[in-house]
Amino acid sequence: MSKTLKNIIMVFTLLCVIFLIVFCVELFLINRGSNTTPETVISGDDPEEPPENLLTFDDPVSDDPFDLNDPVTDPIDDDRSGPAVTPPLTATRQSFLLSAGIAELVFYVDMELFERSDLGDGWFYSYLAEGNAGIEISLVYVHPQGGINTLANDFLHNYLDGGDTIVEGERSIGRSPIRGTFVTGENGGETFSAWLRSLSDFDLDSLALVVVVNYEDITQSDVIFTILDTMYINMLNTTTDD
Repeated sequence: MSKTLKNIIMVFTLLCVIFLIVFCVELFLINRGSNTTPETVISGDDPEEPPENLLTFDDPVSDDPFDLNDPVTDPIDDDRSGPAVTPPLTATRQSFLLSAGIAELVFYVDMELFERSDLGDGWFYSYLAEGNAGIEISLVYVHPQGGINTLANDFLHNYLDGGDTIVEGERSIGRSPIRGTFVTGENGGETFSAWLRSLSDFDLDSLALVVVVNYEDITQSDVIFTILDTMYINMLNTTTDD
């Protein structure tokens, strides 16, 4: 074999080795690139934050909205100057005097659904649809030795025809800011509940505001608690000492 032919074969072999090395490198880079996650493109602008009210799957979602038959138990100041719940547009303002020149109970009632009767020491709003349902608002005497708790124990005795009364302690009247000792019971399928609030902070140690409701079904309860939700105590004496 001539020297020239040997040189040609060596050059060809060297080129084949080079091409093989290049091919292997390219194949390695391609395989590595397919197994990596593309990098995030970073721009000069700050990333936009999601709106605060955007619901995510990590946000807790309540499937148990407020139950009108389960009064709020959180402590609420009942001296606020307005209702905690916006009254319905069809409701009219009612005011029940608690202490002359000092305070009144304010609430809102749709008078197309209720009729008001004067009880002498209070008012009764009777539901005009079928069944027995209504709201009684009155002032009652509190014996100085017994206080509100003693009064609450037997307060519903006549309403329940002597049936058992459950005293659950201080509760809010519906969603309103007013709190009172809550008692409840049933009589013949009809629920009776009452809230008793002392008026001692208005210098009436021997009197209490009492709100009594009665209803037979959830529809009546919903309508009645719509009224209770709007209750608040309006202070009439706004003068201050210099």
